[in-house]
Amino acid sequence: DWFARRSPHPYSPRETDPDRGALTAAPHLKLPDGESIEKSLHDAQVSPKRMAAILQNENRLGGVAPAAWLRNTFVPRLKHLASRTLQAVIDGLSPEAGYYAVYGLDVLVDAE
Repeated sequence: DWFARRSPHPYSPRETDPDRGALTAAPHLKLPDGESIEKSLHDAQVSPKRMAAILQNENRLGGVAPAAWLRNTFVPRLKHLASRTLQAVIDGLSPEAGYYAVYGLDVLVDAE
């Protein structure tokens, strides 16, 4: 299973304020007016079911069924992207026993 993280601010390629970056998890990220930290954190975590509902409610897919699009298009493309990214850096990962590291992948998903 997977979860997405949604920014509390709309993405803009012209945004220069680092506190409004769409791909940041910085603790100093400014929240929308009147929004609690708890609500913002809850709203930012998006399950596949919630993402399908958001896509449906915001009519982001032009009539395409969101659950099917997520399952048949989005997840396979994301897996392919993650695989290609890992292949690009695999030589830099440590093979030492006992070495442990956590990696994440941020992906900006636009309307296309």
